[in-house]
Amino acid sequence: MNTNENNSQDFQESLSDQGETLNKIKEWVFLCLNKWYWFLISVVVCLALSQIKILRTQPDYTSVGKVIIKSNEVSSTLSNMGGNEFANIENVGLKLDLQDEITAMLSIDVITDVVRNLHLDMNYSLPGIWRSEVLYDVSLPLTTNILDIDDNSSASFRAKVENGEVVLSDFVLNGTPKKGSLKCKMASVIETPVGKVAVMPTAYYNRNESYPKIDVNRTDILSAAYEYLGKLSIEKTGTRIVSISVSDKSQKRAADVINTLIAVYNGNWIKDKNQVMVSTSLFINDRLQVIERELGNVDSDISDYKSANLMPSVDAVAGLNFGKSTETNDLIFDLNNQLSVAQFIRNLVVSNSSKNQLIPINSGIDNPVVSEHISNYNNLMLRRNNLAANSSEQNPLIVDMDRQLIELKSVVVNAIDNHIIALKHQLAAYGGLEREANARLAANPQQAKFLLSIERQQKVKESLYLFLLQKREENELSQAFTAYNTRIVEQPNVSGSPTSPKKRKIRIMALLIGLCIPAAII
Repeated sequence: MNTNENNSQDFQESLSDQGETLNKIKEWVFLCLNKWYWFLISVVVCLALSQIKILRTQPDYTSVGKVIIKSNEVSSTLSNMGGNEFANIENVGLKLDLQDEITAMLSIDVITDVVRNLHLDMNYSLPGIWRSEVLYDVSLPLTTNILDIDDNSSASFRAKVENGEVVLSDFVLNGTPKKGSLKCKMASVIETPVGKVAVMPTAYYNRNESYPKIDVNRTDILSAAYEYLGKLSIEKTGTRIVSISVSDKSQKRAADVINTLIAVYNGNWIKDKNQVMVSTSLFINDRLQVIERELGNVDSDISDYKSANLMPSVDAVAGLNFGKSTETNDLIFDLNNQLSVAQFIRNLVVSNSSKNQLIPINSGIDNPVVSEHISNYNNLMLRRNNLAANSSEQNPLIVDMDRQLIELKSVVVNAIDNHIIALKHQLAAYGGLEREANARLAANPQQAKFLLSIERQQKVKESLYLFLLQKREENELSQAFTAYNTRIVEQPNVSGSPTSPKKRKIRIMALLIGLCIPAAII
């Protein structure tokens, strides 16, 4: 009984509390209704303030463009141009990772180049009643350039344009105001408190139109780069497609930033891709100079010997019983070429001067194993040098890459050594056939045999010289026909409406605040 009575009492107390709460809510609602004009005034004031905020806020526009990162496979675009002389031309490809390329696009060095190319450190605006209007492209009548200011300094001044004359005033250098007001002609250079300023008209300048107030602000290069780095966004939208977006006060400038970013990235790509080809060109040019001197010496020996011994022409002497050994000699020439190139490459790899340098890959070694090892070494060396350019030699990643490079260099040397051994075995085999052919020439005059020996040296060096000339030409053509790594699949476009401020959102928030303030007070 006691338990039931207690439960009944608790239930009645609960009903009493709920009734009291409902009475308080009703009382509050009636108070709010009685003070309806408070809500009206609060909402009107908040909406007015929100409209002022919208009017004072410069709108931002977002430009979006899409590009495709091309395949990382080694291409041979020139091989189909026609003619056997182009059959072996290859563009040396670098293995790509899409995320790595996005990181490269968003590096501060690339953004800094974009800022310099578009002069984004110079900003022009036209003061208005509520906010300043950004001037760019068709709305910009003039451009200015502070010639003797360093990259880390900031400056600002005001320009007034009227009847072909420009009045500069309100100078500020690194936050310090400078006195003075100067007048100059359009398309001239004038000394000002912030440095020498070049004032140039744009293609959209109208001499008959006046521009009473143009605010010019010059930001230091690095700050401008970081500002645009924060505005940029790159996302993967497919296997090899990325979407690039940027927000800016100017619609045209937003699109220009994306186009220039792609152009700078492509330029850096071409530069990196041609590093291997440039290294190969240097190697081939060095060998051509050496072989040219040796070939000149052999030609002199043949001429002197023929003059001293009254020998007939080289063709006449070589024709003596030489027809049967032609095929064997051709094979020996080819093997000697390959052996010479392999030894050149090996000496280059093991020399101290080759540290942190690329190994020539298009040099003529006809061995896929050696070529694969050299390609792997060059790819790792390019990554290591690119990382070292923005870091220090003590970086753990660089130290680890150096260790890997030492191991890869050892693998390359072993592969070349195996290739050299195989070539020597083949030369030994064909040498036996050559000795049989020479035995058949034993009955010939001693002078003819000596001349054949000298002529053979001449042919070997001529063959190697022509071979290197061909490789140099192929390498030059490969550099000339290197294609960009990106292709635009969607041109940067800007929507007509700004992405910020979000007027609807601001007004809704103002309405809610306008309702909450009097309700909270009541």
